[in-house]
Amino acid sequence: MGAYFVNYFNRFGRQWQVYVQAEGEYRTQVQQLGQFYVRNAKGDMVPLSALTSFEQRSGPEFTMRYTFTVRRRSTLPQPLATVPSKP
Repeated sequence: MGAYFVNYFNRFGRQWQVYVQAEGEYRTQVQQLGQFYVRNAKGDMVPLSALTSFEQRSGPEFTMRYTFTVRRRSTLPQPLATVPSKP
């Protein structure tokens, strides 16, 4: 069980990401999700385990993601600017 992205905030001239995550000891087993509560549509608190189901799956430990930026370059010659000289 990992973390959930909430938002960004600015401090010290930098942008920081905010993630919500429980302490490690409270998220080592799936059964511990019953300890976390969320609000339902009526505003009542219900255990998260009442809204979710789980199955065991295996996968990579991490994945690499690449963002490719596409930039256009003009291949047409640009007009030259001339600077008038002083007499």
